[in-house]
Amino acid sequence: MSDNSRGVIAKILALYLITSGISLLLFLGLFYAKQEELLLLEGAERLKEARGAIFVTLRERGVEGLAPLSEDLGLKMALLHPTKGILYSNLKEIPLFEREGLQERSGKVYLHLRFPLGREGMMKGGGRHHDEMVERFRRGAGEAVLILEGEDIQRALLWLRWKLLGVFLGALVMIGAVAYFLVKLSLRPLHEKIETLNRFIKDSTHEINTPLSVIMMSIETMEREGLSAKNEKKIRNIELAAKSLSHLYEDLVCLNFPHAIPQHREEIFMEGLLRERVDYFAPFASRRQVRFSLEIAPATLRGNRYKICRMMDNLISNAIKYTGAGGEITLRLSSGKLEIIDEGEGMSQEERSKMFERYTRFNRDQGGFGIGLSLVREVCLEHQISLDCESEKGKGTKFTLAWEEEKNNG
Repeated sequence: MSDNSRGVIAKILALYLITSGISLLLFLGLFYAKQEELLLLEGAERLKEARGAIFVTLRERGVEGLAPLSEDLGLKMALLHPTKGILYSNLKEIPLFEREGLQERSGKVYLHLRFPLGREGMMKGGGRHHDEMVERFRRGAGEAVLILEGEDIQRALLWLRWKLLGVFLGALVMIGAVAYFLVKLSLRPLHEKIETLNRFIKDSTHEINTPLSVIMMSIETMEREGLSAKNEKKIRNIELAAKSLSHLYEDLVCLNFPHAIPQHREEIFMEGLLRERVDYFAPFASRRQVRFSLEIAPATLRGNRYKICRMMDNLISNAIKYTGAGGEITLRLSSGKLEIIDEGEGMSQEERSKMFERYTRFNRDQGGFGIGLSLVREVCLEHQISLDCESEKGKGTKFTLAWEEEKNNG
């Protein structure tokens, strides 16, 4: 799987997981809120049931009956009087509330009530139903305050959070696995087409070599004396076409058969190599009415001469392709730096972000497979050469290659 494919899959998975994660968080958040509400309601129901027993005990036995009742029911409560203070309490800390009814504080449910008491701590009125007492309390007729404490649901909520976290992570893993499978399945036809193209290129590379060698040898050994100007021009055209094929063949070999390339490194005098490549491309530039401007100073680079040559050839070839008739290509060489500047069409920011991807082409009229800049990037990475591109639509392109001569030659 190529780096580009991995990048596409990673982006799709990231987008899918983010959107799925947000949806899961919303759903689990609502579920958590509902479960918390149910736990609070369960605690509230238990307190409401205990409230009736407390009122009956206060009518029949007074405050003295609260201790055994709280022990029997396992309740924690407090009975307060505005003048007499704490009449009864088994709470570690008595919470104070501004309003009556059901309250929630620190994961616990509280029931806060006010009602009247007699001299002996008995409920006044002698009503048979505690609802009557509650109604009197609501009308502000009460004096005493009853606080009932429910169970602590913090532990239950913590356990619920851990369970929901496990569900969330497990769901994300399952969603990610399914999404990865679906993405790979959907990209399989594209991968098959790319593999077919790669096989075709590799097979074509083998087939091109023999006839190309014959053509080049025939041109070099051909007797040109006595040829008419018309035939001489035809021979030059054949020679340029053969050189173009040779250039393409060398790129294909470099990309697809790296083991067939000598791997030794040597100290390369970039001044001589650059002039050699300019001479090689001079007929192509002349044919397109493009001129070279050379600003050359001595520079060296330690590397694989064959690959450095391929790198320079692709940059110069691209500059010639995209520079219009009458344009100029500037080649500026200095110590540890090479600049190739053309007056071509230029590239947009989006095109610059994709220019090093294999098989990427922005102008179908110029031909080629779109492998040149991909090869340039690979050679630069292998030789620790920084590669920078400045380009603007309608204003041309500038490639800058920089390396540290001392580090590179060490």
